[in-house]
Amino acid sequence: MSTRVDTFNQSRQPLLSTLCHLLARSVRMAMSHSGNATRHWYRNYKTRTQLAQLPDYILKDVGLKRADAIRESSKPFWRK
Repeated sequence: MSTRVDTFNQSRQPLLSTLCHLLARSVRMAMSHSGNATRHWYRNYKTRTQLAQLPDYILKDVGLKRADAIRESSKPFWRK
């Protein structure tokens, strides 16, 4: 009887190993995605802050009006 239990436990080892591997991979991917989102949000925050501080003559050079700059810079950092 003990050999049957041992065989059963041995057959579960690859499955358990695979599940642990998949869980670790999922966690790594989630961490990577959250890091990418955080970098994107920070870039939005910085560029919108800088856009709001640009003088009118530079905005005119790039083809924007002050109202466009205000509209864009007033968006929350998580919006596109």
